[in-house]
Amino acid sequence: METYEYPGYRCGACHEGFTGNGTHCTDIDECIFANPCFSGSKCINAVPGFHCEACPSGYRGTVVAGIGVDHAMTMKQICSDIDECNDGNNGGCIINSLCANAMGSFKCGPCRSGFVGNQTVGCLHRKTCSSATVNVCDVNALCTMERNGEVSCH
Repeated sequence: METYEYPGYRCGACHEGFTGNGTHCTDIDECIFANPCFSGSKCINAVPGFHCEACPSGYRGTVVAGIGVDHAMTMKQICSDIDECNDGNNGGCIINSLCANAMGSFKCGPCRSGFVGNQTVGCLHRKTCSSATVNVCDVNALCTMERNGEVSCH
């Protein structure tokens, strides 16, 4: 603003996201002062302002951006774990196997009870004579468990 006093002008305050006396203004690095981003997301300082990268793989959430330390302190990025095991596809694990969710990831495990195999060959019904639901023999046949684990029908 123009004034009658020396030096004939007066500067106003620095804009949001900057610090200084009005004559000289420098950018504030909101990433250092407020740490607004989720621990797995990188904070990018801009001139002025900041923005957070997208949530890391295995998480979902919002992208946060703004100008000023106050904004960075109140608008923290929140990333929530994605439960890959509840995606309707068992997390991509073999059908009839266990899927264990973990923060930001998941792990395919062994076959469920009543099934045999692994993530490479698949999980198939365990052959047995003790259960009508997995008995491979005809209703009119005699089911016998052999020593090698196979089932014989007579």
